Amino acid sequence: MLAASACPTLTFIGIERRAELVFAAQELAAELQVVNAHFEVGDALLRSWAEFDGFYFFNPFAEDALRLRDAGGGKAQPRFAPQALQLALRLREARLGSVLITYHGLGGPIPSSYQLKGEESTGTGRLRTWIKTTDKEQAWCHLDEGGVSRVAWSWLEQGRP
Repeated sequence: MLAASACPTLTFIGIERRAELVFAAQELAAELQVVNAHFEVGDALLRSWAEFDGFYFFNPFAEDALRLRDAGGGKAQPRFAPQALQLALRLREARLGSVLITYHGLGGPIPSSYQLKGEESTGTGRLRTWIKTTDKEQAWCHLDEGGVSRVAWSWLEQGRP
């Protein structure tokens, strides 16, 4: 809502799986008279991203990651939800110059074609801005969790965080 208020010439579309959160966002937008932010129930991975040139994620896989911890007798190992890898593939397809903003991390890999351009502490986490600067992908990706690191795609494909 803050971004939509600050940038009235841009259109913001929020897609959320839980209807009650969409309803709350719609009510807040109406109360604040924000007309350039629209919210809908759905799965962002099932929608075409061709019309978008910016993406904002507030650690969308945190709940799934907590559910996917290893239930064996050893030390719990967090695992990426399959949707996190699908999201990374969708980000790879985004057009050059696309902006990705993460808050509290993405909870999944960020393609190497995105470069970290800025970050700041705000509220309870880190707000990071990434820009897609090339269409060429490397054999590694960024992990945007507590800090930013690089790992090989092959490591992720083995089911490791």
